Amino acid sequence: MLDRGISIPDVLASVADVLRRGPMADVLPIMANAVSEGSNLSAAMAAHPAVFDATELALVETAEATGRLGDLFGRLQRRLEVLDAVR
Repeated sequence: MLDRGISIPDVLASVADVLRRGPMADVLPIMANAVSEGSNLSAAMAAHPAVFDATELALVETAEATGRLGDLFGRLQRRLEVLDAVR
């Protein structure tokens, strides 16, 4: 999605629509707002340690640093959908 020019807040809103309920769906709008206000994605995720584990956070931090956030986001979205269904 990011590779097609869709903004991070829009991607977060899209993921929230897919999830619809649960802790992940609850924090995504908050994260979208934080990113819209200038926060980076990893900082927005770090504000929700009950939802995002250290591995997810480290992956996003690395992707931000290397410019590969678009690649990671697609994989992370699929992983989070599975985790949300299990939680």
